[in-house]
Amino acid sequence: MKKEIKPWCLFQTDEDNYYFYDQDLKQTHLCHPLLFHILSLYGEGISPATWLEGINGNQFHIEGIGDFSKSEAEYYYQKFLHLKENGFFKEIDQGERISAELSPQAVEQTMANINQVTLEVTERCNLNCTYCGYGHFYGDYGERENMDLEPQFAHNLLDYLAKYWNSPLNQSHNRNIYFSFYGGEPLLNMDFIKETIAYARDLDLKHNYFTFNMTTNGILLHKYMDYLVENEVNLLISLDGNEHNNAYRVFKNGEPAFQVIMDNVEKLRSKYPQYFKDHVQFNAVLHNKNSVSEIYHYIREKFDKLPSIGSLNSTGILESKKKEFWETYVNIDQSLYEKEDYSFVEKDMFVKLPTISDLAIFLFEANHFCYENYNDLIFSKKKQKRIPTGTCLPFSKKIFMTVKGKLLPCERVGHQFELGRVHHHAVNLDFAAIAEQYNGYFNKMKRLCSLCYRAEVCKQCVLNLDTIEDEHPQCPGFLTDKHYGKDIQAFMSRFEKEPELYSRILSEVKFE
Repeated sequence: MKKEIKPWCLFQTDEDNYYFYDQDLKQTHLCHPLLFHILSLYGEGISPATWLEGINGNQFHIEGIGDFSKSEAEYYYQKFLHLKENGFFKEIDQGERISAELSPQAVEQTMANINQVTLEVTERCNLNCTYCGYGHFYGDYGERENMDLEPQFAHNLLDYLAKYWNSPLNQSHNRNIYFSFYGGEPLLNMDFIKETIAYARDLDLKHNYFTFNMTTNGILLHKYMDYLVENEVNLLISLDGNEHNNAYRVFKNGEPAFQVIMDNVEKLRSKYPQYFKDHVQFNAVLHNKNSVSEIYHYIREKFDKLPSIGSLNSTGILESKKKEFWETYVNIDQSLYEKEDYSFVEKDMFVKLPTISDLAIFLFEANHFCYENYNDLIFSKKKQKRIPTGTCLPFSKKIFMTVKGKLLPCERVGHQFELGRVHHHAVNLDFAAIAEQYNGYFNKMKRLCSLCYRAEVCKQCVLNLDTIEDEHPQCPGFLTDKHYGKDIQAFMSRFEKEPELYSRILSEVKFE
């Protein structure tokens, strides 16, 4: 049975301007208060014609809007009819539009154009961070056995990918491939890293080249900085702010790791200042012992860097640990706006914060008149069928290999979503099975997505839904028209108050 929804919503901004947004046409329109009222009646199933006929006299009052003449009402009623006759305010069968399926060929195509390979170098770590994704909060990863990734597994995966990178399916010519080392703590398996970098550089790639990256806690930087500098390995150093902010980052014996990390970072900056400037960034985890403002000011003032800030992963939490987890968890937006200097912090960090990235997504994805590039102008705004949810196509962002050879779409999903496996002598990836696996999840979500007003700009990964294995999964991002209207109201209110944001987003933001 076809279920139609009203793909438009009304909202009033903080500056008391009235708008309607048509999701089907991807258009946001400023409108007269009378037209706004007529659309409100229409949206509630009340006939605007009947309302107009019921107006007695030449003047009338609408509570909360103002005083108007009947001739004005008749004029804007004709405006409403004109818009309606020209394609606005149509109910649509969103279920039909959100009904595309993932094909094995599409999975293979994304594999051939993959531009990020991340390896879990080791399960070992020299810290015992309270909130670690492999720590006591979580139950969606395999048993940790302090294993190291074998070089042969990396060789097999690289050989497998190289055939695709050199094939006609690869349309990403002269494109950088980000090769990343992840842990545990990667520097605990440095021999593997050296061998793998050498092996990757010896590959005969016709169209692509490698950039090497590493996420590190910095404990062993003093031992290996010469090699990292010589090979221009980009470092993302985990640091949650000042000493108090880093209270959750401790050694196995519970002793704080902050001073050791800082000493090593300072040694690196002192010995290799240009490398530090060009190849070192910082990543922080937000929790109840720091804040966006504290992280920003410490990293900015100490190292002249803008940190990346991430929230704790809220999926895969053990039932017995949920209370403790939510006491530790802090929302980024809430943390940002609770400090008086939020405006300064937001302007400097800009798209590194979700407050701005959400504005950018609304601008580029939810509006017909905003284009990132020429190809976007020609192709991307056409109404095409799309898959449910905002899930990335498998391998469209990266491929992640665990120390046991499991292949996952990224490091932030549970290991139960394994897509394939690397063995000592082979790589097993079945594109048809992967497509079937994803389509099974999409089919479960299709009904909910067909009723959601965020469907066109959804960011929800289906693999991060705790209920995805249920017969009828729930989605925390599901929005009715009224709730979606509140989101758009907030976006447009920001643009009205700070019009410079519009041009800055257009000039600085690039989605990949």
